[in-house]
Amino acid sequence: MCHEDQQRIQGRRLRPGKDRWIASNRAVSSSRPPLSSTEKAPPTKAAVATGGDPARVSGKLVSADYFQVFGVKLQIGRTFTVGEDQPGAASVVVLSHAFWQTQFAGDPSVLNRNLMLDGEPHNRIIGVLPAGSFDRDEAVFWKPLIFARD
Repeated sequence: MCHEDQQRIQGRRLRPGKDRWIASNRAVSSSRPPLSSTEKAPPTKAAVATGGDPARVSGKLVSADYFQVFGVKLQIGRTFTVGEDQPGAASVVVLSHAFWQTQFAGDPSVLNRNLMLDGEPHNRIIGVLPAGSFDRDEAVFWKPLIFARD
């Protein structure tokens, strides 16, 4: 990944040999090799409030096509759409099955509710992963990786 591509990722810097980023191929100029949708993203931490005391949890910023690449069919809801990884798009989130069970008692009406992340209430829940999917991952939520405009 070249220096220009590093700057396209909002507020984040890549440490060569340490971190790898998830990025959609369309986000990078065709003159450079495409980035992989399955590359490992560094985890992000956020304070989450679901009715009780806020808790600090891990999440991931991923490309809009991340779950499609793995062929994941969600338990309920949907995965990200292409426009949701663009600056100015509404903030959406996909939850892990375990987090959905523990924080929302597996309630299917969780879809379209707003999840409070770091004091920001505008994170609309659009989907829940099936049991066993990404269970080894410490993340409990996934959000689209947003690229800054050039």
